[in-house]
Amino acid sequence: MVNEEEVSLSDEEQKTILTFDEGGIFIKKIPNGPYFNSYNGTWEFIEKKEKVKTYLDYSYFGNSVVEERNWEILKLKEKQLWLVYTNANDDRIEIHFIPE
Repeated sequence: MVNEEEVSLSDEEQKTILTFDEGGIFIKKIPNGPYFNSYNGTWEFIEKKEKVKTYLDYSYFGNSVVEERNWEILKLKEKQLWLVYTNANDDRIEIHFIPE
């Protein structure tokens, strides 16, 4: 959802895989044709475990860009994760993750 409005995801967005492991490793895999580009980072709980902070390193061709994002946790259960963040345009982006 963007600003409380349902939006359709692109094929690439639908196939993107985010992994949060218990050791604080965060991985984002973005489809690129028949393959995936994999980007590594870390995550941690912040603000009394009401938010998650992610750091993701988009290194490519000698350039390194680290994306830092604070996500508010809306729902966290064994098989459900709903997060929301505000982007640079002040849009409220809500994402409901589904397990693989």
